[in-house]
Amino acid sequence: MTHTATSERFCGRIGMAQPIILAPMGGGPSTPELVAAVAEAGGLGSIAAGYLSADELATAIDRVRALTAGPLALNIFVPPRRALNHELGERARQVLSGISAELGAPEPTASVPDAETFDRQVTVAAESDAVLVSFTFGLPPIATIERLQAAGTIVAATANTFGEAVEVAAAGCDAVILQGFEAGAHRGGLSERGDRHVGLVSLLEQARGRLPVDVIASGGVCSGAGVAACLALGAAAVQIGTAFLVTDESGATPEWKKAVIASVDAETVITRSLTGRGARGVANELVARLSEVEDELPDYPVLNSYTSGLRQRAKDLGEPEFQSLWTGQSGSVSRIGSARSVFDRIVAELATAADGLAGSADP
Repeated sequence: MTHTATSERFCGRIGMAQPIILAPMGGGPSTPELVAAVAEAGGLGSIAAGYLSADELATAIDRVRALTAGPLALNIFVPPRRALNHELGERARQVLSGISAELGAPEPTASVPDAETFDRQVTVAAESDAVLVSFTFGLPPIATIERLQAAGTIVAATANTFGEAVEVAAAGCDAVILQGFEAGAHRGGLSERGDRHVGLVSLLEQARGRLPVDVIASGGVCSGAGVAACLALGAAAVQIGTAFLVTDESGATPEWKKAVIASVDAETVITRSLTGRGARGVANELVARLSEVEDELPDYPVLNSYTSGLRQRAKDLGEPEFQSLWTGQSGSVSRIGSARSVFDRIVAELATAADGLAGSADP
C-alpha cells in the first residue's frame, strides 16, 4: 500500500500513480530527460521555469512532450512587488570583481527579470497541458490563479510557515507546498528574504486538518520511509529534489553531485550571500567570501544576476569552490543512478514502510 485516502484522491486528480513529485530545480538540474523519467515512472515531472524566458519554457515543454505523455508540472517565480535594493557596496564589488578575475569570468553586472517576463510565462503555462502550475517566492495575482484554473490547471504556491500556508489557501490556490527548513536551494515562501525557518514535520503537524486545500510536503525527504511519514501526517504528495539531483539524467555538474553525496561530512548552510535570498547548500569558498560582505549585498534577484556569471564560469571550469552547491539536509543518503532506479527504490521503501505501519497498528 503506497497511498492514503488523501494521496489517492490527489494522485487521481493529477493522473500519477505514486504520490511523488519531482521538485523543480532551476539552474540546470531539471533537464527534460529528468522531468520525463519521473513522469514515465509514475510520478509528476516538473519543469523549473524560474530562469527561463517564455520561449525557452515553451521549448522545454516541447522537449519533455517528445519524451513522455505523462503528467507535467511547471514552476514559475513570482517577481518582487516592492522596490529592490540594487546597491552593491564597495567591499562587495571588490570581492565579486576579484573572484571574477580569478576565474576569468566577465565583470559582474545586474539584469533583473520584469513583470512582463512573468506574464509571458503564465501565458505559456495556461496554453500548455501542464496539470499543475506552482509558484515560488510569493503569491501570483488572483487573476493569474483564476486564469490557470479556468484552463483546467491545479494551482499551488510555496509556504515556509503555517501562516503563509493560510495565506496561500485564502488566495484561492488549490494546494500549498509546505517547504521545510531541511530543503535544499531557495526558501520558496512568501518572505522576500527567505528567512522563515520551520522543520517539515512541524509544518505538517500544524497544517494537519487545518487547511481547506491539499498539502504537498517538501524538504529533506530522500526515501520512501520519509514519504510514508509525510503521508501519515496528512500530505497529499511529497515533492523531492535532492534525491533526483544526483541522478544520471540530472543536469547538475559532476562536482555538484559529488558535493551532495559527501554533504554528511560537510556543513550545509542557509545563506543569502549567493543570490540575495536564503538558500541551503554546501558551504564553500564562494559562500565564505561573500558572507564576509553580506551587509553590502543587494536583494534577490539583483544579487543573483551579479553572481550568475562567475558561478557559470566555475561550472565550466569544474571548480566546486565557486559553484552554488544547493542540497537538502538529507543529501548524503542520495544514490547516484538512473532517475527510474531512484524512483522505484523510493516506491519500494514506501510500500515497506506503509506495510510496517499497518502491521504495527494490528492488535
